[in-house]
Amino acid sequence: MRDPDAGFSLIELLIVVALLSIIVTLSVGSYGRAVQRANRTDATRALLRIAVTQEHFYIETDRYAQSVEELGIADTSERGFYGLSIKTDDAVRGFRARARIVPERRQGSDRDCTLLTIDATGAREPANCWR
Repeated sequence: MRDPDAGFSLIELLIVVALLSIIVTLSVGSYGRAVQRANRTDATRALLRIAVTQEHFYIETDRYAQSVEELGIADTSERGFYGLSIKTDDAVRGFRARARIVPERRQGSDRDCTLLTIDATGAREPANCWR
């Protein structure tokens, strides 16, 4: 029989340390993915702002702007994770606003959603990145 005042054995301590390291490893990976998804709101917010500003611009000028500078919007998202641009094939018929990851920033490791877009019809791509 074991003495109740003896404390923990080395094996018991090693088992606890091993279990804690497994839990921490799993948690850090999940946390990183959650942070990436949360940082995508930087792009979605910027693209929605461009879309709304484009519609105001269209009402006033009867055409869509061909650059973010023409709209008076910075070419990077608010937190700087994404570079913003506008592509127009026909400035009267439509536009496609794009947010591309700035690789040097913290969001640069997000390989699932490197480019998010919205067009004049409100179509958003890729759909899984807009959640």
